Amino acid sequence: MNVLTQHNDNFRTGANLSEYVLTVSNVNAGQFGKLFSRAVDGQIYAQPLYVNGLIISNKLRNVVYIATEHDSVYAFDADDPATSNALWHVNLGQSISINDIEGCDDVQPEIGITSTPVIDLTSNTMYIDAKTKEIAGPVTNVFHRLHALDLLTGQEHFGGPVIIQGSVPGNAMGSVGGTLTFDPRFSHNRPGLLLLSNTVYMAFGSHCDLEDYHGRMFGYNATNLQQTAVFCVTPNGGADSVGGGIWGSGMGPSADADGYIYVTTGNGNFSKNTGGTELSDCFIKLSASNGTLAVADWFAPHDQGFLGSNDLDLGAGGPVVIPSTNLVVGIGKAGEVYLLNRHHLGGFVNFSSDTNIVQEFLAADQPYYVGQSPVYWKGPTNEFLYFWPHGMPLTAYSFNGSLIATNPIATGSTVETLGRVGGISLSANTNAPGSGILWGTEGSSGGTLHAYEANNVAHELWNSQQIPARDALGTFAKFCAPTVANGKVYAATFSSNLVVYGLLATPYQVWQQQNFTSAQLANSAISGDTAAPAGDGIPNLMKYALDLNPFVCGVGGLPVATIQSVSGSNYLAISYTRVLFDTDISYTVQVSNDLATWNSGPSFTAQLGPPLDNGDGTQTITVQDLVPVDSATKRFIRLQISHP
Repeated sequence: MNVLTQHNDNFRTGANLSEYVLTVSNVNAGQFGKLFSRAVDGQIYAQPLYVNGLIISNKLRNVVYIATEHDSVYAFDADDPATSNALWHVNLGQSISINDIEGCDDVQPEIGITSTPVIDLTSNTMYIDAKTKEIAGPVTNVFHRLHALDLLTGQEHFGGPVIIQGSVPGNAMGSVGGTLTFDPRFSHNRPGLLLLSNTVYMAFGSHCDLEDYHGRMFGYNATNLQQTAVFCVTPNGGADSVGGGIWGSGMGPSADADGYIYVTTGNGNFSKNTGGTELSDCFIKLSASNGTLAVADWFAPHDQGFLGSNDLDLGAGGPVVIPSTNLVVGIGKAGEVYLLNRHHLGGFVNFSSDTNIVQEFLAADQPYYVGQSPVYWKGPTNEFLYFWPHGMPLTAYSFNGSLIATNPIATGSTVETLGRVGGISLSANTNAPGSGILWGTEGSSGGTLHAYEANNVAHELWNSQQIPARDALGTFAKFCAPTVANGKVYAATFSSNLVVYGLLATPYQVWQQQNFTSAQLANSAISGDTAAPAGDGIPNLMKYALDLNPFVCGVGGLPVATIQSVSGSNYLAISYTRVLFDTDISYTVQVSNDLATWNSGPSFTAQLGPPLDNGDGTQTITVQDLVPVDSATKRFIRLQISHP
């Protein structure tokens, strides 16, 4: 399981459906809590990203990536509490201060990396927007740069970084001679980045609606970082035309299976209904053919003018594409939920209600809702949309595939009291009963992480203030969803810490508890490391490491040795199963030519290709000997399992 983008996928569902460890039965104060934290050099606005099975410093690891407002990026071992130092850390430049943007304190005291990066595993690259300043005498220049960092080292790929710049034809505020040029100082890359069809898309809003800002989106080729597209929400309309920022409380632009991109926009000028080009306070569907961007469809609420004049951005929450439907859903700052047909968004009607869309209803009874759009889950008996708006508790709505039931099916017990809310995400084993957990952060006690039963959010399973001496979160990060992967929860904070939660027992203890009774656990002849209760001679420790049942006899699932042809030569290789959650196990492939002296490491073996995800919390890994069998009279290969 990997988390490579904001809210898990390009639909922006916020759901990890491959969580095989954390369940409704084991997330409680007795079994679940804080495991460790990692100090960084600034506030964390970007959602943590997660990649499993990377070899860094000659060790196979799961890795969590963190970006800060101090313009730093960190790679941490995602599992080992003892590995407190970063695997690598790079700083991408000098962050700007609020004094550089006329005192706008929405992000303070510094602005560097705000948006969630995106990862491409095919090239082992993370794409990041960093805002920096460079001082030359009395002049301070501000830049946005797109960086492409190697996942293993943090080094730049593809000749990066590149400066984000561009212009469009237009006569709107800030234009000169019919050209409207991007202003990096007062443009803010708040939404997460989107990777689609080998193009990296990045969207921009404003800092506190200052100066002549305009909503924009840029596209860059992911393999050469060449700019492919520039789109502006409000390019025309004359000298007073401004706005249409794309920010979405940090949600990235969404994309459907047909390759269309969806964004929502904030306050500003609107003229599309009368033949103009301005699209403030709108849903916009963009075609992205060959990396270029064009408006394919749009929707503006009937009260668009009222929203704009009262700072009620429709674009306060980004659009979510609902899987296996033709629908997209979003919520604006007025607390109104909009459900639209992706094949006909609806345009604009000058009526007293939006009769041109699928559904609209008021979900948040507090004005000036600010927060991300819903998390979607197809559970064991219902489909759900979850909202946690300002002034209200976590709320679950039932969805039947066509419409949303407007009366909530369940609500949580904690009201989100702060105007700038946290974030929510969901973990589940697809739709298995008892596996769905809704995770969320909010501002009580400075910051609290909650876990609710997703099938019934009235049932809170755990929160970080139940045992604060052990589990306290620190200052929560606004608009930032927790990242859940392989039995752990990674929570960003404004306390300059990444906080990691999980099961308090070691993975091996968890496996033993799941497979042996209390009486068997007390009998080392049955449950001990070297015991083989199935009578097949395969010890428990080996079965634990290879995801085998200790009471089932057989050789299925054991490592398999093969001959692999690589570049015209033949090599011994071995394939084995790695359990992602079993982080207290070391897997070492060793080679020998006499069965007496065994060697391992990069001078003797090499992994063949990336790990193969088996879709059940395990990977298949193949490692080859580096000595061709053609040149050796005898050659042997084996897998060693070790446990501290």
